[in-house]
Amino acid sequence: MLGVANDFGENVGILPGIACNKFSPWIVLLIGAFASFLGYGVLWLAVSQTVQSLPYWLLWLALCVATNSSAWLGTAVLVTNMRNFPLIVFVFVGD
Repeated sequence: MLGVANDFGENVGILPGIACNKFSPWIVLLIGAFASFLGYGVLWLAVSQTVQSLPYWLLWLALCVATNSSAWLGTAVLVTNMRNFPLIVFVFVGD
């Protein structure tokens, strides 16, 4: 089940794409950083046994949020590069 949470979080990337069309990339990066801090922070608290007996559903949700943060960060970087270097992207896609 945790593997499903990991895959689900990595592959739900439609929200960052929509957000990049409406907001500037630094906002999308900020959302990705916050999601990473929140998701991996909860997992670290559980692994380090700082917080005892977290419910399984909370760990599942934290893993989804943590892995989804990479979609936010990667989308912001990709969109920024495509906007700043459109000719280079066209050359690579055109080959």
